[in-house]
Amino acid sequence: MSEYLAGLHPPHGQENELPIITVSRSHTAGAKDLARGIFGEQVNLLTAAGAGYKVLQVVANNATAYLHTSKIKKWDICAGDAILHALGGTMTTLNDQLIRYGPDESPVNTEGLLATLEKHDKYMDQLVKYRTAHNGQLT
Repeated sequence: MSEYLAGLHPPHGQENELPIITVSRSHTAGAKDLARGIFGEQVNLLTAAGAGYKVLQVVANNATAYLHTSKIKKWDICAGDAILHALGGTMTTLNDQLIRYGPDESPVNTEGLLATLEKHDKYMDQLVKYRTAHNGQLT
């Protein structure tokens, strides 16, 4: 990793802090409700516009995860996914599948997304528990 990229992500706070989840300003209600359901009512929510900006909030340690619950065009997320990957982070669908960008793939991701630099498995486990408790639904 380059020295510049390493400097983008400042040190973390305490391990037991509540997560800070960034969600879309334009799709707020569903994502906020889901974040509260998964991570608890006291979860910190950061609303913002722009998928790339939300990924940068994760990279800059202003948010611990980016949660998107509706369809999104892949051209809106591919650069952020590349930056996360370069820093050792992960972006997956809400079904825990890596997002594919190949020429034979759909230009739209219809399965939502979770983007993190750390604790991706932990957050996905919490999402799976929520989904199981709600008969397989995330809404």
